Amino acid sequence: MHDGPPPRIAAQHASRHFSLSSLGIAATAILVVAVALRILAAHGTLWLDELWSLMLIDEAKARHDLFWILSADNNHPLNTLYLYLVGADAPVLLQRALAIALGSATVLIAALAMLRAGSAGTLGAMALFAVSYPLVNYGSEARGYAGLILAILGALLLTQRVAMAAPSDPRRKLTVWLGVVCTAGALFQPIMLSAILGLMAWTAWINRPAGAITWRDARTSMAITLRRFSWTARFLIPFAAIIAFGAIQAGGYRIQGAVPFTAAGFIAGYGGLLHLMLGLPEAMPDWVALVIGAGALGLAFLMTQPRDDRRLSLYCIFLLGIPLAMLAARLPNINFPRYYLASGIVFLLLLADLFAGAWQRGGAARALGLLLLIAILTGNAAADARLLRDGRDRSAAVIRMIGAAGPVLVSSDQDVRNRPLVAFFAARMKLPITYVPSAEICKQPVTWLLSSSRESEMPDSIDTSGIGCKKLFAKQAAFPQWGLSGLPWVVYRVQP
Repeated sequence: MHDGPPPRIAAQHASRHFSLSSLGIAATAILVVAVALRILAAHGTLWLDELWSLMLIDEAKARHDLFWILSADNNHPLNTLYLYLVGADAPVLLQRALAIALGSATVLIAALAMLRAGSAGTLGAMALFAVSYPLVNYGSEARGYAGLILAILGALLLTQRVAMAAPSDPRRKLTVWLGVVCTAGALFQPIMLSAILGLMAWTAWINRPAGAITWRDARTSMAITLRRFSWTARFLIPFAAIIAFGAIQAGGYRIQGAVPFTAAGFIAGYGGLLHLMLGLPEAMPDWVALVIGAGALGLAFLMTQPRDDRRLSLYCIFLLGIPLAMLAARLPNINFPRYYLASGIVFLLLLADLFAGAWQRGGAARALGLLLLIAILTGNAAADARLLRDGRDRSAAVIRMIGAAGPVLVSSDQDVRNRPLVAFFAARMKLPITYVPSAEICKQPVTWLLSSSRESEMPDSIDTSGIGCKKLFAKQAAFPQWGLSGLPWVVYRVQP
């Protein structure tokens, strides 16, 4: 009779226990870093895109019409609702607390998404999602993107389980939860709609028949996909109807600003997001990031087993299909990296997948994979450090500068965007600043002129002779903008 298992088996159990313990310790450490980064990045003042929700709430209260708030593109209902509940005068950390919580939870969901790839893939994904500058930035500000990112990952996990469920499989009940997650994501940010379309395409691919596809097979696959997303449609359609009613009541859907489509804008937007996620040097062109992304996708083709193309099809749909569809549609505002977040999230999963494959191969492949992962994390950590050091916006500093000399009149080159921002900070800091619309610069003794354009685009002085009065404004200071948030500022003062 043995008192215990044989020595070899006991050693294997001990090794397995140690491995699991080590994985838990490493995962906990990464999660602590993720939470700490987001809390530290959440300090400082709100910036324009966060303030829009507060201003919309105030205007809806003044109008006694909550439907009116739904007709503006800067309203993201769940984020606006949270700010309404905590209040405009709440501490900034509390106003951004929801984003911090959701952004931190994203790291855990990323780990679940990569469990199939083993410990290396799990920890690699956690590290990428914890330190990635775009996720730290969006996970620490009250704009709704933290909820969007979490919803994309959650919907991806649910779709994978739902898409492969047989008609009698109890996992079909997850279609309800898939609908809840997709709807929540869309109510945090409408960008979720592109992710939903991508996940529907992925579901159709997973359920495609083997061999040559006939028209009947295509219809069957589409019917399966529609059933899987039936609850998503049931939840989203009523919300869409409510928003449409609000837009009709307000006289149309209000878009605060739109940048026309350009091919260069597409490179700046999609390439810019991959640029930041890869941690590349700032001076490197954005198109280089697109080339690296294409190379990573090509490497995934080489490493994927022919019989298991589910993950590869996901990468192709989100990294190629969705961005190229946006390019072909010639959408406005295509230059903003945040509109490619669905593709960016899947790109980080691809990087974690490649790292897991390199780790499993061992030898030189493992060493190279580890070096590349460290390089990506180091580049992102440098951007995180800059965010913690410089903050995301200098608007408060600008208002403090122009209001320090006593009662002043200030105008700008962009009334719609700058007027509410000046009014908010002037009221919050109790500064005697009055905003004068740009059309009235010649009628009132304006002391300061603000521009939210980049310094390189602005002259050293501005002469108003061309608009009917003789005033000269000289540049006094410039506050550059970097990264994904904040505004650039150029400050002019009237000359005698």
